[in-house]
Amino acid sequence: MNALMIISLLFTHIGGFDASVIESISAALKSGQVEKINQYYSSTVDVTILQDQGFYPKNVATQKVLSFFKGRQVKDYSIVHEGKSKGKDSVYTIGNLTTNDGDYRVYMFITTKGDKHFIEEIKIERKE
Repeated sequence: MNALMIISLLFTHIGGFDASVIESISAALKSGQVEKINQYYSSTVDVTILQDQGFYPKNVATQKVLSFFKGRQVKDYSIVHEGKSKGKDSVYTIGNLTTNDGDYRVYMFITTKGDKHFIEEIKIERKE
C-alpha cells in the first residue's frame, strides 16, 4: 500500500509541476464548465480563438474563452500531447475538443510561479 501511495505522489507532482492542475483544467473543459479554469489565468493571457488573437488582461481573456463556449455544447475533450520545459517550471498541453459545432484543437501553455500555476497562453483552432 505504501508503494502505491509513493507512486501516486510521484505522478501527481513530477518535476515541480502539479499534474492535478492539468487534470482539473481538462475536467473543466470536458464538462463544458470553462468558468472553472478562470482561477488559473495569468494576469495577462495570450489568447487565440479562431481568427481573433491578442494579449488580454485576465478578465478579458476570461470573457473571450467564455464567449467561444457559449452556444457550443462540449461533447468531449482529451489531451493528446503534453510536454514539460527543461526547467520543469512550465508545461504545454495539446487537446482535442469536440463540440456540437465541430472539432477543435486546444493548446495551452501553463507556468509555475512558486506554488501557483498560471495559464499564460490558450489557443483554440478548428481541427483540420
